[in-house]
Formats: sequence, structure tokens, C-alpha cells
Amino acid sequence: MGIKPAKLTHLVLLIRDVERSNPFYQDVLGLHVTAKMSGRMVFLSSQNDASHELPLIALGEDATEPNPIS
Repeated sequence: MGIKPAKLTHLVLLIRDVERSNPFYQDVLGLHVTAKMSGRMVFLSSQNDASHELPLIALGEDATEPNPIS
């Protein structure tokens, strides 16, 4: 296991592939899955008493790149 945050408060990440991204947050950050909508969303938390602190939301493989900050 890597680094485990004590608390995240609440973040939302829009990603291309939930199934591919989820292991990073579990294995490296030590978060645990609290709920899952197969292939669409996964809810993670560092706290045992939180419903979630970090939802990963799939946009799909054809999602555009983020807009660069000018």
C-alpha cells in the first residue's frame, strides 16, 4: 500500500475508465470502495464512517482532453 490520506472531505473526478482507474485509488492511496455502479461510477472513501469522499465518474473512452489553462 502507498500513501493513505487521513481525510479527503469531498472530491469528484471525471475519468475515462472507472475499472482501469479504480485500482490506483485503492492500491496506492489506500481508499476503499463504498459503492459501485458497474463501469459508470465508483465511490471511494478513506473514512469508515463516510458514504464516500471520492466518486470516480466515467465519461467514456472517447472523452476529450481537458482544456489547457491559458
